[in-house]
Amino acid sequence: MHRLVSVIICTHNPREDYLRRVFDGLEDQSMAKNHWELLLIDNASTDLLSEKWNLSWHPSARHVREEELGLTPARLRGIGEAQGEILIFVDDDNILAKNYLEQASKIASERPWVGAFGGHIEPEFECEPEPGLGKLVDWVGVVRVEEEKWALAPSCSAMNYAPIGAGMVVRKKVAKHYADLSDAHPLRKNLDRVGASLLCHGDTDLALCSCDIGLAVGQFPQLQLTHLIPSRRVCEEYIFSLIESAAFSDAIFRFIRESKIPHKKPDYVQCRSEKLFRAYQTFRNEFTRKTQPKTNQEKFDEAWGRGVERARIHIESLSQPTSL
Repeated sequence: MHRLVSVIICTHNPREDYLRRVFDGLEDQSMAKNHWELLLIDNASTDLLSEKWNLSWHPSARHVREEELGLTPARLRGIGEAQGEILIFVDDDNILAKNYLEQASKIASERPWVGAFGGHIEPEFECEPEPGLGKLVDWVGVVRVEEEKWALAPSCSAMNYAPIGAGMVVRKKVAKHYADLSDAHPLRKNLDRVGASLLCHGDTDLALCSCDIGLAVGQFPQLQLTHLIPSRRVCEEYIFSLIESAAFSDAIFRFIRESKIPHKKPDYVQCRSEKLFRAYQTFRNEFTRKTQPKTNQEKFDEAWGRGVERARIHIESLSQPTSL
């Protein structure tokens, strides 16, 4: 007996060729359509998606318009609208393997202790990534899962086992807990995309709500999807902007879940000799940077540092009294 599954696509001004392929993948699913519903959450797109996309190929498909811009409000709307016991979040650039819904339902039935899970995400690049990026390209949403792994641990301790948003499967009771937390803590809306921003970690926050209620998070290789990646996302400028935004989001995420404020370098008075030495270090480092190109690790560290500092300033501003 299949439990009803809700497939939720949250999208804002989607690329038409990509979304068409997403629907083609869903239409080709091995699970009978009477066992799952489809919700297309139109997140304040410029043109109404209900006027552009015909969903009559599915007997239980619905258009839902969410006017508040942002992936988190769109996800919350999908959670509120979904009727299934199992929710599957599909991005507007995800092509699910033919048996994805079947496998997700099977995992949910056979492993009742797992509340949120995902799988293997293979990239399909519109063009070759810029030379020299190497493994940094994985930051655009590539997840390689070779064996089953899951964990039940306190909140952030289970992060390495949590799924990302693409293809994430969540039990309705986990999603409901997340919705309740989001209502109580508005800062959670800083944990995901809003328009062109590159904020993230809303998916991690949602997944870890599983651990909050005593269920595990996991990743399973039998869940396979293809992530369509446009050319603009495989250039160095985009990747390091993404990393900086991820650092900002990570710091906000840990503040929400662990009350940790990002570390600030201590202020202290330097003696004369130390000032001279540090001035020399600064000159030497600047000279080295001009004569030798930065490594990816150096660029990563700088981008991550900028993101953390932005988060620290943002968090500290929240505690400042508002002037009348």
